[in-house]
Amino acid sequence: MITQKKKTKRTLQAEATKEKIIDATMELMEKKGLSEMTIQDIHRKAGISVGTFYHYYSTKEDVFFELYRKADEYFETEVVPFLEKDPLTTVEKVVLFFRYYALFNEAHDVEFSKQLYSTKNKMFISEKRFMISLLQSIIADGQESGEIDDSWTSDVITNYLFIFSRGLIFDWCLHDGDYQLSDTIVTDITLLMGIFTK
Repeated sequence: MITQKKKTKRTLQAEATKEKIIDATMELMEKKGLSEMTIQDIHRKAGISVGTFYHYYSTKEDVFFELYRKADEYFETEVVPFLEKDPLTTVEKVVLFFRYYALFNEAHDVEFSKQLYSTKNKMFISEKRFMISLLQSIIADGQESGEIDDSWTSDVITNYLFIFSRGLIFDWCLHDGDYQLSDTIVTDITLLMGIFTK
């Protein structure tokens, strides 16, 4: 049996400090936007020194990238167990995946999502992200079981689904979050998956 090492007081303190920096950055992004906020704004909001900020991050963009790492971590620790909990069809897994994707966006202020859904943000197209490889794996398993059409590769279908969902979230941002994103994405992804099922 593998036992996890107990975290030291120093490690816990470092994690708490990083969390303060991330929370401050998220709050400032909602109010000012990434381009307008400064590292001074972040360290003041977090209640830390500028030296402490630079101990953990080199730029405000590094904090921004950390937000994506946390989103991937959320999918790995929170979403995967639900996808594996009950015997689900591939379509059900894909729909559930995107429901959680929408809920993650809804958990933050719509102004925060408006900052993320920018053409300057290339993190969406980074193929090394856990979320992308997770969806690609679900699609590939569905193709292997014969549920999903294999006329397209799993990465092409994955890319198509993400393009669609990002477009929907962009629309949600344009409408200032005035409709239930998670309900809409469930309906739309269910319809869309009809293209890829046998």
